[in-house]
Amino acid sequence: MSIKLAVYTDEIFDDPDKACELLVSKKITGVCLRRGWCRDIYDMPDNAISILGDILSKHSLLPVLLHTEIGCVDPSQLVAEEPKLVRALQICKYLKCKSIRIGLGTSSKPTAEISSISQITPKFSPSLDSELVQKWLTAASGLSISYDVQLLFEPETNSYYNQAAAIAILLNRFRRLNLLFDPAMLVVRTKANPFVKFWSLLKSRTTFIDIHDFKTGDAAKPAGFGDAQLDVLVADALMSNFSGWFCLEPGLGRRYGDATTKDKTFLRALDAFEALLQRIQLPKIL
Repeated sequence: MSIKLAVYTDEIFDDPDKACELLVSKKITGVCLRRGWCRDIYDMPDNAISILGDILSKHSLLPVLLHTEIGCVDPSQLVAEEPKLVRALQICKYLKCKSIRIGLGTSSKPTAEISSISQITPKFSPSLDSELVQKWLTAASGLSISYDVQLLFEPETNSYYNQAAAIAILLNRFRRLNLLFDPAMLVVRTKANPFVKFWSLLKSRTTFIDIHDFKTGDAAKPAGFGDAQLDVLVADALMSNFSGWFCLEPGLGRRYGDATTKDKTFLRALDAFEALLQRIQLPKIL
């Protein structure tokens, strides 16, 4: 059994070329794209995208995810996000990237648990915001089909849908939508048990798992040294025939101990993930 590992390039160096060189030296072939040269990739001009494509080709690296903040706005602003999404999907097509992370609107209040599909269907919508989010997702799904790119939703506390049951029903309705699961951020923002409250219900539709950790009341930690229960989650994912990508995202904007640079933080995070795999007696990264 092989482990498919990708890394967020901006977590290694601000310069994508330097980041890719280090990934190649570690025999990692997958990359998650978010920022390059201190700029959001989905907001880059054509010439910068062309340079980025050349870098990826030169190092024979596969872009597996374009991570964007598109759609992470108030529901009333979602219509204005469609041109941004079209542009991002064009970038995905050019770079041959098959997945994109988008938001589904934001909410200042947590949504209540939803027990039936009628409660998230526009016809029975309890609010205008719900209708706007549904229209956005319908439009985004149509665009994703046109560009042959998978949509990914990452549950966050300020997402319009942020409860596990509501998300499960949403995923069942919109088959073009899958999950980017980030257990560490659920610990940071909700102090909830990500394995019990979210993973067990949502794992069948999860295709990407962010790998980093966080210790409540302390700081960012390497995988397996915080409260995200990554040992249990990774073991369960692989025993459940998870065939998606593990995405190493080391820093949470911080560093580990004396690893004071991005590249050193990445190397420590990689060592920690490989040690985690050894603890749960699963294969090394291939």
